[in-house]
Amino acid sequence: MVRQALLVVLGVILSASVGLILWSVAFANAGGREAIDAPDFWTLYWPLAVALSFAIGMLLPLGSFLWGFILIAMLWVVMGRTGSGMSLWPIALIFLVFQSIPPGLAGLAGGLLRSWIDRRR
Repeated sequence: MVRQALLVVLGVILSASVGLILWSVAFANAGGREAIDAPDFWTLYWPLAVALSFAIGMLLPLGSFLWGFILIAMLWVVMGRTGSGMSLWPIALIFLVFQSIPPGLAGLAGGLLRSWIDRRR
């Protein structure tokens, strides 16, 4: 029981840290604009977020669906820390909820694959 709780805490810390680093790099690449305005957001950073969610799900299969949501939620944190205007935050939050579904599913797929591999051993 304690081990499972520690693994969930580790997953939250890992996915949040990876998300903060990823979106901070995207923000730096955007030249001072929001990370989502980076030239290669949709072709590099977002697919990388999906792949990283899958990898974290493989590493920590317990609660694997949440890792993608947490990773994407860190984009909202980076947007807030970098001085984005508050006027579009409600729309951005709705957008991020829908945007986090594929990484969440990728994390779930990684977790299911890891569980399947572990059962086959």
